[in-house]
Amino acid sequence: MWAMKWLSLLFGSVMLCSCESTYPVSFHVEAGEGQSRKFSVPHNGRLYDKVPFVSQKDFESYYSFPHNDGSYGIVLTAKSASRNRIEAYTSENLGRFILPIANGNMMSITQLTRPVTTGKLVIWGGFSPADLAELAKAIPPADEKREEPILKMAPHTKKLLLNAQELAEKEEKKKNQKVIKEV
Repeated sequence: MWAMKWLSLLFGSVMLCSCESTYPVSFHVEAGEGQSRKFSVPHNGRLYDKVPFVSQKDFESYYSFPHNDGSYGIVLTAKSASRNRIEAYTSENLGRFILPIANGNMMSITQLTRPVTTGKLVIWGGFSPADLAELAKAIPPADEKREEPILKMAPHTKKLLLNAQELAEKEEKKKNQKVIKEV
């Protein structure tokens, strides 16, 4: 039984990380009623489809904006080939929530109150300048001069959005520090 759970977790992680870049970004729609939990990701009492309706390969650029918590949010602009699909998908799912996932981290959800006709999707915060520098390697900034001051701060800031490997390394380091203190 544990093997099946482990394989499900592994499969889910591979789906989230099997993207072309080292900094995957994806958007997942709230699961429909009666949908199997096997094909869903739980977050804050809701279930979301494991398979994203849009991911970083569908975006041509981003721009950041300051969020009121001191982090940065981003607006992702879809490639023209993906815009009709995004509009159709969001039209079909009005009233549902979408869950952005960035670098394996679940971000703030947004409710679809109208179709996305502009090809622009927003993640409302949670990025540090270091995170944005990593994102810029996968999705270029819409205006490099506008993003330049933020990206210059990257070496002096910590990542807020750690991937699974970075989280494991951080936990191992904490564990080792605890052992050293106890000795």
